[in-house]
Amino acid sequence: MIKPGTTTQISAGLLVAVVCIMVQARCWPYKNERDNYSAALANFEVFLVMMTALLLQGEGREEFDEENLGYVLITVNLMTVVLFVVWTAVQVFMERSEDEVNLKGSLKGSLKGGLKKEESGLEMQSNPMNKA
Repeated sequence: MIKPGTTTQISAGLLVAVVCIMVQARCWPYKNERDNYSAALANFEVFLVMMTALLLQGEGREEFDEENLGYVLITVNLMTVVLFVVWTAVQVFMERSEDEVNLKGSLKGSLKGGLKKEESGLEMQSNPMNKA
């Protein structure tokens, strides 16, 4: 249908990449916001790689410094991984901070109002030896 390695194939790939970006941005399919942003960034990177391939396939190829363009493409692709790791670390840190704040708040409330037997989670078992 479409010959491999042609400009038509790359153009079809670009079209698919754009459609994927639009569908992902419209549906926002993941529960976690970080996952949605990571997917959008990854889809955008696919688009950039396909666009670069189209530029290299076309006329005027002599104008591009292929070595530096390769470095740029590698950097752009690694940025997704770096951003994902940093975003994950920040979210984990924030969740831990929220848990600590919640724990401190519950401890203050427990100390202030005193613990009831049911709230403490501790129940004493009767010792059969002390039944005198």
